[in-house]
Amino acid sequence: MTVNEFMELAKDSISSLYGKEESALIAIILLEDTLGIEPGKASRIKKNQLTTSELDILNERLVKLKSGIPVQYVTSTAWFYGMKLEVNNSVLIPRPETEELADIIIKDQRSVNRSLNILDIGCGSGCLLVAVGANLKNHSLFGLDISENAVSLARKNLKNQGLNAAFEVTDILKDEVSLNEMFDIIMSNPPYIPFKESHLIDKQVLENEPHLALFVPDDDPVIFYRKIVDFAYNNLSESGTLYFESNPAYTDLICEMAADRGFKYCEVSKDMSGKYRFLKIRS
Repeated sequence: MTVNEFMELAKDSISSLYGKEESALIAIILLEDTLGIEPGKASRIKKNQLTTSELDILNERLVKLKSGIPVQYVTSTAWFYGMKLEVNNSVLIPRPETEELADIIIKDQRSVNRSLNILDIGCGSGCLLVAVGANLKNHSLFGLDISENAVSLARKNLKNQGLNAAFEVTDILKDEVSLNEMFDIIMSNPPYIPFKESHLIDKQVLENEPHLALFVPDDDPVIFYRKIVDFAYNNLSESGTLYFESNPAYTDLICEMAADRGFKYCEVSKDMSGKYRFLKIRS
């Protein structure tokens, strides 16, 4: 089978799930990953005929795609801030909005010429730590997550980029954090979707991605933000910054919480869709 023939087969096979345009993009991702081609370089493929082993792998992956498994879980790969990460269904697939948060942090802190302690609460795959750590050199990185599988994956992703971090498996809502540090940057993209809104979530996300990392109780949708703001009050350095990705419906409430806890500065900014999603909180 030729490359073009497989591409057409893949697009036709999954178009009922994703539509024609997205199916074409997914087919390209599948082909690039299987053939070891850099993202966006599929058009430069010089070969025409797929080998038997390549076709076997592609067909096996196509079966998983047709069952509704996201392409990132099929390939065990997600690209974030230009870096290749390993992902599995114990962590969320990194989103473009979280890349925007990484970009805000990197641009804010790039000119700082002293060593910083950087903590990611709810680190998941480690995508924020990888992006920030790779672009802000010579800083100490720390990660917290409730999931041992997530921490293991985050540690692996950092190692693959030549980075190291200290990790702790802990439930930020229930446990005392034992990291005995003051932090210059605390960043977090915690769960922020109320359970009552689960019907608005894409079926593929609901059936494959960890609900623990997505949903919060309907009666307390800012539960994680409150706990993290409290933690930051005692563990953020005097000149430090707390960065959040959040549900746009609750940014004002989070700023009010921060003010009640003694923080004097809370800036809210928009994501690429024009929604107020990112917060910077300082003393």
